[in-house]
Amino acid sequence: MIAGNPGTYAAMNIVGWIMTAIGKGVIVGLSVFVTIVLAQENKWVETPDYKVQQPFVPAFLVLLVAWLVSSLFFSVFDFAALTIMQCFLTCKEVSATTGGKVFAPKALRSYLRKTGEEYKDDDDIKNDNKEDD
Repeated sequence: MIAGNPGTYAAMNIVGWIMTAIGKGVIVGLSVFVTIVLAQENKWVETPDYKVQQPFVPAFLVLLVAWLVSSLFFSVFDFAALTIMQCFLTCKEVSATTGGKVFAPKALRSYLRKTGEEYKDDDDIKNDNKEDD
């Protein structure tokens, strides 16, 4: 499958990497920024006499936790996106070679055939049979 669609896989991996990097950067950056602001505003300590002297220490800990959580989330997201793409390509290959039933949403069916002809799903076949009666 990869040998038959190298451009699609390469594009999907590049887009996935870019989206993962942007997502991790935004999550980690906002988490660290909020931590530094809260530490400097003295929101974690209830008495005004005490102040956080080094706000970068808790910010670094938040950075580590935010990076871990965002990495786990985006790895699941990336894996799901690659799985959906692989299912779409499998459906495309099977329907092109056998002319079998297509399990793709109607919005994606026009991408499956080069000629752009419409696929009939079960509802269309049932409607055609009812019209014949």
